Amino acid sequence: MVSIDKLSKSYGKHSVISESSVSFKSCGISFLMGQNGSGKTSLLKCIAGLEAYKGSITLDASRDKLLIIWDDNPFYRNLSGIDNLRILTGSPELKTSEILKSADKIFTLKKLKKKVKSYSYGEKKKLCILLSKLYDFKILIMDEVTNGLDIETMTVLKNFLVEKAKVSTIILTGHYLEFYDTIVDDIFVINNHIISKYSGNRTSLMEVYNENFKIG
Repeated sequence: MVSIDKLSKSYGKHSVISESSVSFKSCGISFLMGQNGSGKTSLLKCIAGLEAYKGSITLDASRDKLLIIWDDNPFYRNLSGIDNLRILTGSPELKTSEILKSADKIFTLKKLKKKVKSYSYGEKKKLCILLSKLYDFKILIMDEVTNGLDIETMTVLKNFLVEKAKVSTIILTGHYLEFYDTIVDDIFVINNHIISKYSGNRTSLMEVYNENFKIG
């Protein structure tokens, strides 16, 4: 669980989040919705302890059990995919056979041996997913994880998220709403600097978005 109490976040005089209190439940998938610039990434950085804020954020796990996957894929460019996975999972003795088992249809050994600087944007996103599959987390946050993914990899990702949600707290953000529709348990909306849990009826995330942001 991630519990947020009276959270406020500002950059100088610019308020991003104001006096918000919500809880992202354990054993489920929460979707964080908001327009560009609404404060979604700022909130995630606060949860990760990367930004100063007012209020309190409580995790039901230690921070080394928190994994955040960012959209900009901050890997070590001059190291191979395999070496990146060993470093970022904190498991330098991680066996190549174990990595390949988790890689499934996402990666070949040949590609994982290449330096990350040779990877395309989509391949870096696939490496993020593989990192998630290998990391021993209790809380998983993914920011725009579907960007650059092919359909096959999105299917692997969806199956992985559904399975891990049985024992983990998962928070997702993204614009490809159709991907998240069938797997999300709770929806949280950032609007006018306030984070709130959506409590209405919905048939799709797009309907919730339209209801809150009046587009179309």
